Amino acid sequence: GEMVLEVGLQGATFSEIPAKFEAGTPMIAQAVGLGAALTYLERLGPEVIAARDEQLVAHGLASLGEVEGLKLYGPGAGPGRAPTFSFNLFGSAGNLIHPHDVGTMLAGEGIAIRAGHHCAQPLMNHFGVPAMCRASAYIYNSAAELDQLAGALDRVRSFFHR
Repeated sequence: GEMVLEVGLQGATFSEIPAKFEAGTPMIAQAVGLGAALTYLERLGPEVIAARDEQLVAHGLASLGEVEGLKLYGPGAGPGRAPTFSFNLFGSAGNLIHPHDVGTMLAGEGIAIRAGHHCAQPLMNHFGVPAMCRASAYIYNSAAELDQLAGALDRVRSFFHR
């Protein structure tokens, strides 16, 4: 790191502030990883990424829209909409299957989502729910994976409401 200029048996000489407080090795691996990610995205180009986002949005909205008891929040397909899907799953009696339960069940199938109030408690209050589920897709995801999510959500609903 850059915190210490010299170390001896009798003491140490420290760098000037702010380097004095930067203990340890700088985040070299993370910087290299970020550079590689930026190079990858630049090679794809924003047009390719935007087109892929549109495909994922359209497929995700259609696939998730077929899940019985699933309520999607947010805009429909359209320019600039990200392939991020906020939703809740409800049982046959209209009762909410808690998002944390949904997330736990999906994790058991190897599907990672976020569950909670997503730092948007006023929005949760507006919709009258304690939390929501959120699944995000990107250039590296496929339509088949969104279909897997939809199928897994069907199984979660069946588990909680047999």
